[in-house]
Amino acid sequence: MFRDQGNNRYPTVHWFRHGLRLHDNPAMLEAVQGSTEFYAVFIFDGESAGTSHVGYNRMKFLLESLKDLDAQLRKHSGRLYMFKGNPTNVFRRLWEELGIKKICFEQDCEPIWSERDKSVVEMCS
Repeated sequence: MFRDQGNNRYPTVHWFRHGLRLHDNPAMLEAVQGSTEFYAVFIFDGESAGTSHVGYNRMKFLLESLKDLDAQLRKHSGRLYMFKGNPTNVFRRLWEELGIKKICFEQDCEPIWSERDKSVVEMCS
């Protein structure tokens, strides 16, 4: 979690999905810049990043990528929080427990993810 005690700022989540990197990540940069506390999150929802039916090598690569992302975040006094479940339910819980006011994520152009993203956006409204 990154902390910044500036005015008019709030706890923020960045939802990592496909872009598991810190560099060249405008959505994450937006999340960090507007937050008092920054939570980097990855959710194993059985669908994101193709985790529902995945082979050993792909899952190994995903886990190694998440481990590397966590190491990068720790260099900046942060960490990667990983959850399993429906993203809307996970965010609702974070909203209630941590006082999250903003959720940032990269737009996913693939139509298959539009319902998932729509439900998260509606929860935030």
